[in-house]
Amino acid sequence: WCRSQTCLVGRTALVTGADRACHREEAAEEAQAKIVCETGNPNVSYKLIELESFASVREFAQNFRRTEDRLDILVNNAGVAQTGDRRSEDGCVWLLQVNYFSSFLLTNLLIGLMRRSEPSRIVNVSSIHAKYVRKFDVTNLNQFSGNSIAYGHSKLCLILFTMELARKLEGTGVTTYSLHPGTVATDHFANASRVPENIIKLAKKIVFKTPEEGSQTQIYCSVQRGIEHLSGQHFENCEKVDPYPTAMAPKLREKLWEISEEIVHDMVCIFFVSFVIITVIICIDIILRIYTKLSTGWCRCHTCLVGKTAIITGANRGIGYATALDFAKRGAKVILACRNSRDAESAKNNIIEKTGNCNIFVKIIEMDSFASVRAFAANINETEERLDILVNNAGIASAGDQITRDGCLTVVEVNYFSAFLLTNLLLGLMKKSKPSRVINVSSLLAKCAYNFDVNALNKFQGHIHAYSASKLCMILFTMELRKKGPRLLSIVLLLEGLSNIVVNISQIVKELNLIRPHWCLICLKSCG
Repeated sequence: WCRSQTCLVGRTALVTGADRACHREEAAEEAQAKIVCETGNPNVSYKLIELESFASVREFAQNFRRTEDRLDILVNNAGVAQTGDRRSEDGCVWLLQVNYFSSFLLTNLLIGLMRRSEPSRIVNVSSIHAKYVRKFDVTNLNQFSGNSIAYGHSKLCLILFTMELARKLEGTGVTTYSLHPGTVATDHFANASRVPENIIKLAKKIVFKTPEEGSQTQIYCSVQRGIEHLSGQHFENCEKVDPYPTAMAPKLREKLWEISEEIVHDMVCIFFVSFVIITVIICIDIILRIYTKLSTGWCRCHTCLVGKTAIITGANRGIGYATALDFAKRGAKVILACRNSRDAESAKNNIIEKTGNCNIFVKIIEMDSFASVRAFAANINETEERLDILVNNAGIASAGDQITRDGCLTVVEVNYFSAFLLTNLLLGLMKKSKPSRVINVSSLLAKCAYNFDVNALNKFQGHIHAYSASKLCMILFTMELRKKGPRLLSIVLLLEGLSNIVVNISQIVKELNLIRPHWCLICLKSCG
């Protein structure tokens, strides 16, 4: 018996064949209700799968990946014993497909999710029948030679699959085990017409294990701590046993894997591709995190902002929220200029709670509407006595070729034109509050704005082109604005990216050979 006390709270387990027919909704619902009733755990659900159909397995795996964010335990338990020379819709011997091929396919389709849930385990329910297989021809698996032979072949395949999978997963946090549950009183032999029904019933009562007894070894392999180093091994009665001689033939595991891939009609190794992609993503993520930590420039300034007023557009999340939080800590009056009132109020309450500064206000502005920008600016000029800092932070990455009611490309109007208009409308107030500052949030993608045509700002030429053009406009605007009033206020450019990197703005402009005054005239015309 499995004596492990391992707690599985917060873990997700998938068990195939968790009732006699988990491809039938009525039976699955009955099993679900029974488990919930006996355990009091409402976190039990079912999903239908037909293991005799590769299409059903793929659909099941796709649905599972879409709805679940982790998978800690996969138990390939489903199986049949007496199906005769029946063929599936995929052309495979029915028994082989249900007992092995579909488990092979399902495991490979879910291995990516299991990698993200490490440590995780794969448990394959085999049988001692695999020990007595004779003349096993891995190249001719779909030739039917009788129920008993086909059953033994399918269970030997699961052991070989477990061993090869363990080799491929070596060094990861995913481990895999195969097992013989014992002779269990199930309905596997319900269709064995040659054996009298009364004899089967008597054997079940006297010799066979109950389902609860038969489940102990697979439970053990799923939850027992300290067996990770035994990945790929075979278990009986909650103990590791020596490998069956039938599973030790040289190169047999590799050949079976290769043939299994061909039979499930995946032209490339699903597991290998998933493994490589996930590994590359993880490595890139680690590199970027390290690079960001090492290269990010932190503001060490202790400037007090008590008595100062700051406006930050797009301040309900991300960079804008973090900036507003910092200003609030310094004692400033902070105006969150946002589009979504609910998110803005939430951000405001969070800032007040974290800083104790109650001088935080929300004013609504829609950056895709010049009318909204003008109304916002008019309200600020009417209600505020000063404006010391304006952070033009609001922006979007893409809106396709969507055009605003003002006739501008949405991404360009939100990211640049509205910031241009808002700044100019508030310049008078900022001059009265000097020294004051305008901060324009651009991006390193401004470097990618090649073939930039100042006369075609509202022509959509792709998502990246539109975004990079809008961010280059912010750089040009910053330079031209400083040229027009360097003694009145400080103009600062913030480049968003992997880190705060010092960039030679003049060099960017020089490389693109742009004429700022002409560009500024175009902007004034666009904003009316």
